[in-house]
Amino acid sequence: MRVLVVDDDPLVARSLARLLKLKGHVVVQVASAAEARTQLASEPFDAVLSDLGLDGVESGDQLLDWVRAEHPHLKRVLTSGGSKPTSFIEVPPMDVFLPKPFDFARIDEVLPPEK
Repeated sequence: MRVLVVDDDPLVARSLARLLKLKGHVVVQVASAAEARTQLASEPFDAVLSDLGLDGVESGDQLLDWVRAEHPHLKRVLTSGGSKPTSFIEVPPMDVFLPKPFDFARIDEVLPPEK
């Protein structure tokens, strides 16, 4: 599975990318919604995993809302260390919400390891 990880915290992004790579996934990591859009335009992915609180113009939920419209076949995963997004987002743009800190068994459920 090809996964695009979008997180502006480099330590979180690297840790998550390393874990996903160990599970057999191909991972590209970027730090902003703008970089994510560029990557999505240039290469195919199976899933986008984005942090809710991205620094910059666009938040993670806004990015995933765009992904839902432009790339509806992609699995959309939203992460956050704060409150659950459905408490403040009218129509959740994601397929799955993963709270931080990550439960590694839950990550395997959401993005099953490659065989």
